[in-house]
Amino acid sequence: MKNAAFLTLAAAFAASAAWATTTYNGANAPSGTHVQSGTPSCQVNGFVVTCSSYDLAGVGNTNATAELSATYSGTVMCKNPAGNIAPGQTQNPTIATSTGQLMPKNGRLTVPSLTSATQASIELALRQNTTCPNQKWEKLVQSGSIALVGYTYTLTFAGYNGPYITITD
Repeated sequence: MKNAAFLTLAAAFAASAAWATTTYNGANAPSGTHVQSGTPSCQVNGFVVTCSSYDLAGVGNTNATAELSATYSGTVMCKNPAGNIAPGQTQNPTIATSTGQLMPKNGRLTVPSLTSATQASIELALRQNTTCPNQKWEKLVQSGSIALVGYTYTLTFAGYNGPYITITD
């Protein structure tokens, strides 16, 4: 029975990655830009998103930035000093992770992998977005309430109006 539950859970995670959409917009990249090695893709494991590293060639001397923005949902409850808990508030923070500026070498750009927020940073964002009656109340993230709502990964070249690569789920 445990194996069946595990397989169902694994299938659900694999299915979420299968629904991701990857688009390339050649108008937003130097002429001749192409994937040299690796595959721009993202995988979901629970509520953690990891986007792969890859190499682009034909980029000339154009810098780029990759960014992964993941949106989460979670419920935060307010606990007063007497120990009573008020009904929860659902929050949907978006947390971004960036490579910073990437500089090509010999017309080739190595894009490192990006991983979304940790559970601790997600819980912090959920608590920061919650309002309790006053500072004496404690903000508690409801156990098991954190979920990944969706994500967007982009690779954008400096000087271009939009992303060259976009992966969404």
